[in-house]
Amino acid sequence: MRSGPVNFLRQAAGLVAAAAWRQWWHLDDVVRGGLYGGRQAFESRPREEMVSSRVARVQPAPRQYAEASSGRLALLPQDSSSDSGAAGAARYYGLDVADPAAPLAGDGHPLLGLSLEGLASLPDDWLALVRQQLSGGGTVLVNGVTAPQPLRALLTGLGLDGEVSDRPAQVSTVTFAPNRPDFSAELAGLSFETSTQALVLSGPSKADVLAYANGQSHGAALAIEVPIGAGRLVVSSGTQRLRTSLAAAFDPEQALSILPAMMLMRREYGRRAWHSPMALADLVIDDPVLQEHRLGMDYPAVLAATASANLHLTVATVPRELSLAEPEVVGLLAQHPEVMSACYHGNDHAGYEFYRSSSGVKRHVNRPLDHQRRAIRSAADRGRAFQRRTGYSLDRVMVFPHGLGPADLLPSLAEAGFLATCNWLDRYPLESAVPDDYDLGLRPADLAWGGFPLLWRRRPRDDAGFALDLFLGRPAIAFGHRKNLRTVPDWPAELADRVNTLGVPRPVFWRGLEEIARHAYQQRLEGTGWGALMTANEICLHNPDDEPRVYRVRRPQPPSGATLGSGSLSVAATDDLVVTVMPGARAVVRMVIPGGSELPRPGGPAPMCTLPD
Repeated sequence: MRSGPVNFLRQAAGLVAAAAWRQWWHLDDVVRGGLYGGRQAFESRPREEMVSSRVARVQPAPRQYAEASSGRLALLPQDSSSDSGAAGAARYYGLDVADPAAPLAGDGHPLLGLSLEGLASLPDDWLALVRQQLSGGGTVLVNGVTAPQPLRALLTGLGLDGEVSDRPAQVSTVTFAPNRPDFSAELAGLSFETSTQALVLSGPSKADVLAYANGQSHGAALAIEVPIGAGRLVVSSGTQRLRTSLAAAFDPEQALSILPAMMLMRREYGRRAWHSPMALADLVIDDPVLQEHRLGMDYPAVLAATASANLHLTVATVPRELSLAEPEVVGLLAQHPEVMSACYHGNDHAGYEFYRSSSGVKRHVNRPLDHQRRAIRSAADRGRAFQRRTGYSLDRVMVFPHGLGPADLLPSLAEAGFLATCNWLDRYPLESAVPDDYDLGLRPADLAWGGFPLLWRRRPRDDAGFALDLFLGRPAIAFGHRKNLRTVPDWPAELADRVNTLGVPRPVFWRGLEEIARHAYQQRLEGTGWGALMTANEICLHNPDDEPRVYRVRRPQPPSGATLGSGSLSVAATDDLVVTVMPGARAVVRMVIPGGSELPRPGGPAPMCTLPD
């Protein structure tokens, strides 16, 4: 017996009560599903099911490219409209679209973009600009290629051979070359199902194929790269006009419109473009009680499996059931934070616990907003009591049971001390219109609803989504339930292998939701200093250099009255916070909410970052 008789009986009674509670809500959910199954009352989020297959990657010798000397580029026509794929990519990476009339090569403009869309011929001055850019070792991107004549004129004017199809061909798949991870990074070897038309390129003879059509790597190129002197010419077929916003452009029909431009800009500008400090991943298992009985898991076996697979597993546990936690399980979590952690899963998991607050008969039970706010505070109080009792702190991230609640509830999470929420990528917050933010869903976390960070997670087989997450610098977060671990015990190792492979050329670091939330930011080199785009409520800045780094931290969409602070420094969250990080050191930046409270932090009051510099 693990404890005295009284404690044993109390634990047994609590376990029976918890099982009965879960069964009650399961039966209620079944009944309501049968009666009102079609009344979900939430809007599904667009899915990113873009991949049909993966071609085995080839890892050639690394290619060296000079990093841009500035964050500017030139586009012709001089176009920064929202429906231009190249301009949208530049905006996403934080690049300035400059006037191409000035000399380009060697003048801080490493990239010149030309759109040939709608042209019947090539303007004479454009050819001169291309020659000038290439002669100085610069790169030229030619996209928006929808008619053959101007591209043929450009190739001929540059002394290149090669053919362009007379008319667009039907394209059913776009595959990014598996031997060019230096260009397409995490998307190398991925095939995107599509139903579009594009001109097919054949040659020039010294060209590398970057993307090809319909599974053919030769004679059916859709994107190529040609070395010319010290420079490079990149040609991408198809329209560059986005039919939707940049945020919604990641669909099969628009792969050629946006991805080649993003790939090239990411490569050319490197540290001067917005990028995540590291690639992160996690596996979240919903519902287990922190004990080795019917409602829990075989924690020693799960711990051994996660350690063997070199992944991290976060247990989303119900705060109402924290009183049932066994000391042995809590001890395992405390001793092995590198492979396993626990976070908040609602408050009492009463079905879709945080659902609509308005009236009307729906698929799930409506709950007044005040009731839901009290439940958030109750979950936080239970987490604090658990920490006082056991010494163990849950990750300060809320995983809502079944899905996101009302948008008006999110500020309550910040006030209670939570860093973020993490839910499935299939719906938006309830009872709120979807904002038109151009980068919605493209940053490490979304801030579009009240400025509270939303992390997204996916089903374990969503390789397309994970690849896009890693390409964009978002964390790759998978989720499952206890039954998944019982029925397919080796799937975490298989998941880790797939995600790690998708992450090439960067290593993927598996961490818990606490560390992922604290690294939900992007950074870039700005002149001699660094910028940090903070899509989190607390971040940990790193300095792997031999010299001090000066970061200028900006927090989009901060709540009213919030401040940013680091050590003794503090500014209004609407202003930039300037933080100096010494070589090999880290610095924590926190956003403080007026009237907000704090949750206990894993690792203590001043938690250290477990990620390498």
